[in-house]
Amino acid sequence: MIGRAPSTTLFKLIRCAALVAAGVLLSSGIASAQLRFDLLHSFSASPSNGANSSAPLIKGPDGNFYGTTYNGGGNVPGKGTIFKVTPTGAFSLLHSFAGYPSDGDTPYSGLLLANDGNFYGTTNLGGSSNLGTVYMITPGGAFSVIHSFGGVAMGDGARPLYGSLIQGTDGYLYGVTYNGGVASSGNVQGRGTVFRMTLGGATAILHVFTGGTNIAFPYGGLVQANDGNLYGTAYAGDLAGNGGVFRIDPATFAFTVLHVFQRTSEGANPIAKLIQGVDGNLYGTTHLGGSADLGTAFRMPLAGSPVTVIHTFMGSDGSAPDQPLIQATDGNFYGTTKTGGRDGGVGCCGTVFKMTPSGVLKILHSFNQADGANPYAPVIQMPDGALYGTTSSGGGSAGAGVIFRLRLTTATGDFDWDAKSDFTVFRPSSGSWLTLNSSTNYTTFSNITWGTSSDKLMPADYDGDGRNDPAYFRPSDGYWHILTSGSGFTDSITVQWGANGDLPVVGDYDGDGKADLAVWRPSNGYWLVLTSTSGYTMFTATQWGATSDKPMVGDYDGDGKADLAVYRPSTGYWYILLSTTNYSTSNMVAQQWGATTDIPVPADYDGDHKVDFAVFRPSTGYWYALLSGANYTTVLAEQWGGGSDVPVPADYDGDGKTDPAVWRPSTGYWIVKLSSTNYVNYLYYQWGAPTDVPVNKLP
Repeated sequence: MIGRAPSTTLFKLIRCAALVAAGVLLSSGIASAQLRFDLLHSFSASPSNGANSSAPLIKGPDGNFYGTTYNGGGNVPGKGTIFKVTPTGAFSLLHSFAGYPSDGDTPYSGLLLANDGNFYGTTNLGGSSNLGTVYMITPGGAFSVIHSFGGVAMGDGARPLYGSLIQGTDGYLYGVTYNGGVASSGNVQGRGTVFRMTLGGATAILHVFTGGTNIAFPYGGLVQANDGNLYGTAYAGDLAGNGGVFRIDPATFAFTVLHVFQRTSEGANPIAKLIQGVDGNLYGTTHLGGSADLGTAFRMPLAGSPVTVIHTFMGSDGSAPDQPLIQATDGNFYGTTKTGGRDGGVGCCGTVFKMTPSGVLKILHSFNQADGANPYAPVIQMPDGALYGTTSSGGGSAGAGVIFRLRLTTATGDFDWDAKSDFTVFRPSSGSWLTLNSSTNYTTFSNITWGTSSDKLMPADYDGDGRNDPAYFRPSDGYWHILTSGSGFTDSITVQWGANGDLPVVGDYDGDGKADLAVWRPSNGYWLVLTSTSGYTMFTATQWGATSDKPMVGDYDGDGKADLAVYRPSTGYWYILLSTTNYSTSNMVAQQWGATTDIPVPADYDGDHKVDFAVFRPSTGYWYALLSGANYTTVLAEQWGGGSDVPVPADYDGDGKTDPAVWRPSTGYWIVKLSSTNYVNYLYYQWGAPTDVPVNKLP
C-alpha cells in the first residue's frame, strides 16, 4: 500500500526555518545524494608535480594509485607526467616526459598493469616521429619507450588518445590509434588503427580504418568480451559522422562494424570505450546525440543489435559522458560527465553519477571548480566501496585538476565522517551522546545532548551527507527527533510517525541515500515507511511478520534499498521481502540460521554490499555469519565476546566489512576484532560507564 501522510495526529512535520530555507524538501527530477567528497591532491603544474589528467587511476600491487597527467612535469613546456599517490593523498612524481625524439609527450591515456608486474601506457605525441609512443615503467620508476608510432609513412598508427591499453588473454597488448594507417582523400594523416604488441614492443596492425561508408577515428580503448573478441568504438567516419561500434577477432583479425549510431534516437560520437556487464551485454556512452544532443548511455548485445538507450543526458544530470562506465559490486554503473550538473546546464564543471542497469540516474557529486572540474577520466572502485578519480581542471590555485575520493556508504556509527565507526555511548542520566572519534585515532571526543532515558536511539544518515545524525524515537508520542550533521548539529527535524508499541526500523527504503522514518507494528505485522524522497509526505504500508518476530531491516539484495526482514527466534528462521521484487511475497526469502537463544546481528561481513544472515551466541561467544558473497555456502565463525557482553557490530577499520565487536558494560570496554587483519588484530578501548547504552547496539 502506498499513501499520502495525513495531517492529523499520525503525522506532523516541524522544521526549523533554516532547514526550509536550505531546501531540505526534495524537488522532482534527478535525485542527488551529495556524499562525502575528499580532495586528495590538487595538481600544481610545478616541476615536481603534474597538471591536467584525463586518465583513470590504477591501483598498484603496493596498494598505491598510479596515473598520468598530460601537462606539467619537469620540462618546459610541460609534456606530462607519470605519478604515484597513496590512498591518503601523498603524491610523488615517477617520470616527466621530455618529448620528441626519445621520449613521449602528452599522455592522455591511463596505465595498464600487465602480468609482468610493470605498467604500460601511450602518449599522443613524442617519439622518433612525434606521432606518439608506447612506454613501459616499473612501479619503482624505471622507464623506457618500447615503440614509437610512425604514422601513414610507415603503415603504422599515430596519435593514440584516451584509450588505455589492455592485455588480452593471449598475453599481447592491444590498443587503438586515432590517426595513422593509410592516407586518403581528405585525411592525409589516416583515420586510425587497431594494433597488437608484445611486451617488448613488436607491433602488428590488425585493422586500418578508412571511413566512407565505414566508421573511423577511435578515441577510446578496447574491451575483450567473454567470447574472446575485441570490441571498440569509433568517433565518426561514417557518412553521417555519428560513429559506431566494431568487433575484431584477435586470432583472424576479422573486422566487423556492428552498429552505426543514429544521432537523435541513439546518440552520436562515442569517445568512451565499452565495458561488458555482468549480464553479458556491452554498455557504453556517446559524447553527443540523444534528444538533447548531450550524450546517451546505451546497452547492446555482443551481436550488435538491438541498441537500447538506457539514459539520455539533459544537462542538469550532466553532459558529455566521455569516459567508460564501471559496473560496481552493487550491480549499478558509475561514471563521469565532462560538463553539466550543478548549474542545471551544459557549461559547468561535470559530475560523478550512479546509474541502475535500467538507466535511473543519480548525481553523486557535481564539481564546482574549487573541488575540481571537467573529469575526462572514469572512476575506479576500491573494496571499501569508495570511488577514486581525477579531473582535468579546477582545484587549487593553478586550476590544473585534482585527485578525489567519493565515499558512497555511511558506516554504522560514523559521526566524524571518516568512513569508520566511532565508539559512541548514550548516557541516559544526562541525554548525552559521547563519541570517541576514530578520525583522531581515538584521542578526541565529542559530546552532544539529545534525548532522554525513555527514548529509543535511532542514529542514521537522515540528511544524506555521509555522516550519522543523532536521532531518537519517542514511544510515548510517536515523535522522531533528528539533529542533522549537515547543519553542524544546529538544526533539527521533528516528525510524528508511529504509535506507542511500534518498533522503529530506520533504513533507506527508497534508495535516495537518506534514511527514511519507519516503524514495525507487532500487533498486526505492518511496516509503515515515511519516505524522505517525498519530503515525508508519502508512506508505504506492507504487512510482513508475526507478533513474536524481531524486525531486522537491511539491504539483503544489494540494490541500495532496505528490505523488509524479520527473524523468528522460535525457529531460527529469517523471512525477507526484497525491494528488488517490489516486496512480492511470491519471491520472499526464507533462511534458517540461528537458535532460540541467539542474538541476531545482521550486517555486511564480507564486503559485497549485501547484508548477511548472522547471529551472536552468548553461551559460547561465537559469531556465525552466512555470507551472501559466497551465495550462502560459506560460514564465518569467530569467537569474540562473552555472555554479558553487548554485540555492537560495525565497520571500525574502514575496509567495507563489518567487524565482530562487543561492548562490556561491567568495564565500559569496546573490544573489536578487525576484518582488515583477517581477524588477527583487535581494538581495545575503554569508553563508557556501566549504565550507558552503546549506540551501535542493534535494536
